[in-house]
Amino acid sequence: MSDFEDYYETLGVEPDASACDIKKAYRYKVNILHPDRLAGASESIRSMAEEELKKVNRAYAVLRDPHERSKYRLARSADSGQRTTTGMSRVGKALVIMNGALGALMLARSILKARTWRKRR
Repeated sequence: MSDFEDYYETLGVEPDASACDIKKAYRYKVNILHPDRLAGASESIRSMAEEELKKVNRAYAVLRDPHERSKYRLARSADSGQRTTTGMSRVGKALVIMNGALGALMLARSILKARTWRKRR
């Protein structure tokens, strides 16, 4: 597995994350990378987001199934010497850099949601 893809890094979760945490991370990433959200973005940003969305979908398909997840863990531990722990793929980093305004908007939106959620409790 020379081009090993770390699905936990793709979704931004820890290896011991619960199924609920994985699902939340998946939904968050899909929400950000969805083509409808990037309607006003350039073609290059949309194509990079499409590639990143494919990676997110692959990661979720493996990590949501307990059997596939256990097989992935075994393969990941066997390949642990070759992995890089950058925390984010190159495409993800490029999206953050090129689309900083959208990222800032999404961050502000999530902060506002968290504040309103706390007030309801």
